[in-house]
Amino acid sequence: MLTKSIRLTDDEANELEEVVRLSGEVEASILKRAALRGLREDRLERAVLLYLRGSGTSEAARFARVPRARFIDLLVDKGISVLEGPSSLPEELDHVARLTNDRGLADVAAALGGTPGPIPPSASRVELAPAARESGRRRQGPPRKKR
Repeated sequence: MLTKSIRLTDDEANELEEVVRLSGEVEASILKRAALRGLREDRLERAVLLYLRGSGTSEAARFARVPRARFIDLLVDKGISVLEGPSSLPEELDHVARLTNDRGLADVAAALGGTPGPIPPSASRVELAPAARESGRRRQGPPRKKR
């Protein structure tokens, strides 16, 4: 195990002393936890910069040492665009619906703006379309938790 040392200003030392006094924890434990937390936050910030400079989400997530899905959530939370072009989801759903002959999936694809395939539309497809297009313009679900 290695030992590292840091230099603190008088104000920083007083703040640390107060945290030790109020928490009852050992100073070394508080400093270690704070240093590791700071390193994680720094890696995340640098990973975002890597992504903004052209690295892919997988590479940036590896640098941040977080799962790719969590990194993408972080980008979304920061308002950073992940998709470069329009979504192909409606067309992909429509294709799967035609392959599986799934009328419900075809309805969803059509409601999201996909081209109707050979599956006859259900009565609800016409009713679904305006609401689904509108809901697609705004984020659905509960607010994301801050990490």
